[in-house]
Amino acid sequence: MKRYFTLTELLVVIAIIAILAAMLLPALNQAREKAKSIKCVNTLKNAGLFFAIYADTYNGFIPAINYNIGKSWTNWAPTMVRLYYSYDPANAENGDALMRDGGKSGFYCESNAPRFAPNWQVAVNYAMNAWRGAGTSQKDPYPLSKSKTPSRQLLISEAVDKSGSYVDATVGYDNNNRLRWPYPVHLNRANVLFMDGHVTPMTHNDMVARDYRQFWQGEK
Repeated sequence: MKRYFTLTELLVVIAIIAILAAMLLPALNQAREKAKSIKCVNTLKNAGLFFAIYADTYNGFIPAINYNIGKSWTNWAPTMVRLYYSYDPANAENGDALMRDGGKSGFYCESNAPRFAPNWQVAVNYAMNAWRGAGTSQKDPYPLSKSKTPSRQLLISEAVDKSGSYVDATVGYDNNNRLRWPYPVHLNRANVLFMDGHVTPMTHNDMVARDYRQFWQGEK
């Protein structure tokens, strides 16, 4: 004799499934974000390697944060994309295109991308330390020898979205001496690439606990 489920039994089964899903989804989301964070760490480690190669090629200097090509301004990210992410140097003056091409090549943080406007969501969205050294102009290449604490000085982290329409080239202190933080997109942490090439996930509290002159300016 066939036995059919009653409506009550079906509702109980659906309720149990819903409860289990509600319990599992946060864990699944955390696991997904952890995987993105690991991928981001690897991306930053590769960037650290490319900066080391650049410094070895250019007498110990890394790129200027901002500089002009002819009448156009660009920044460090298109420079690194052009040199190390297999894009035609003929496009070097089109900084926006190179930023987007660099993102498509994998030089971007997946967790950070949704914060930006649609045309920037797949683009390089890392930012360089604007305070690489006291008195260092953003228009000048930076000598790695100037950093006295490379294992404690920030080089690159997740970019800040100031306007909702573009990727900011820098992170650092603003004019009111408040941090314009690296964005903590990885479970309340930001992945930080240090001058010596190692990467560490850090909370804002971690950054506050760091010595300002070491973390931002590379001084002892």
